[in-house]
Amino acid sequence: MRRVEQLCGFMLYKSTQLTKAKQKEVQSIIRYLSHSTNTWGREINKLFNQEFFDPQQFIKRVTDFQEELQRELSHFARVERETTIDVLQVIGMHKQLQSKR
Repeated sequence: MRRVEQLCGFMLYKSTQLTKAKQKEVQSIIRYLSHSTNTWGREINKLFNQEFFDPQQFIKRVTDFQEELQRELSHFARVERETTIDVLQVIGMHKQLQSKR
């Protein structure tokens, strides 16, 4: 979750260099990421608080969240005209996501 906060901060910073229309698009991406991260955190918390922990469900939720994050990063990269790898390298997530593939 900390990395998503860093990513959103980076996106907000980079959006100051964009047109007003693209700034709104980036703000929408940030809101979506913030909401989906909070939702994901609640879902993970529920999994851990169940009487019987299902590791397969945990793995599925983590994988789904990583895929969602990758989609939003790609969307931002298209808006900002940077590669997704450039964005990830700035916040140190590149190696982390690459190792999950």
